[in-house]
Amino acid sequence: MQDNHESIIFIWFDPQDQSGLNLVGPLRAINHHVQAFIDSLTCINAIKSSKEKIFFITSSSDSELIATVHNLAPVEAMFILASNVESIKGDFPKLCGIYSQQEELFRELKEILDVFEQIQLESFAFEHDKVFLWSQLWKEE
Repeated sequence: MQDNHESIIFIWFDPQDQSGLNLVGPLRAINHHVQAFIDSLTCINAIKSSKEKIFFITSSSDSELIATVHNLAPVEAMFILASNVESIKGDFPKLCGIYSQQEELFRELKEILDVFEQIQLESFAFEHDKVFLWSQLWKEE
């Protein structure tokens, strides 16, 4: 298995396994590390055991599943690809959007991933600067 340099895993959950084969390739073009699931229990267990941050992408509009996944710590963002979604019941700040077109979803995923990576990079630089400053202060004493 290759390292995930992006620090984000895309998890694609499609309970009907309708478009999984068509979606994994384009998702990998955005982020190399993609896992696909058709079973909700297996998917949820994979998320729970993940040490990396997750963008959860699904074709399911099941409010109970959305609530469960939303509350899992590794999940940073959620995306729903469905053309006939009734309103999702509940407050889900991690839910970035509901998309009826794949192209729209891919565009949004790319934008949000780019922003996330920029924030991660800035956070790393800030932490690195703090360590450097502390080491300089320590050396001066």
